[in-house]
Amino acid sequence: MKAIKGDIKYAKHFFTRLKGYMWEQEPTHFQVLVFTHCRQVHTFNMHFSLDILYLSKSFEVLCAFKNVARGIVLPRHPKAYYIAETAAGGFENIAVGDVVEFIQAE
Repeated sequence: MKAIKGDIKYAKHFFTRLKGYMWEQEPTHFQVLVFTHCRQVHTFNMHFSLDILYLSKSFEVLCAFKNVARGIVLPRHPKAYYIAETAAGGFENIAVGDVVEFIQAE
């Protein structure tokens, strides 16, 4: 299991899921946004590139997209349950097949 430690925020509600990182300043590698019940994301209205992980219900990495530019629609994954986003480079040590754990930094 690989730990991802940082400022972890969960996008559980309609508005937070809709907004995501749109119109935000670039997050640090220690800021992670996790979408719940999510199978697909886009990077419209972003001002920076992202690393994006598609995760199963058991937090296994199904797909890992690195340095995704703005204005992209990523493919839908039928087995994805969570999708995690952070600034490009933040998930550089995470690969497909890894199981991740999110740990809130103090």
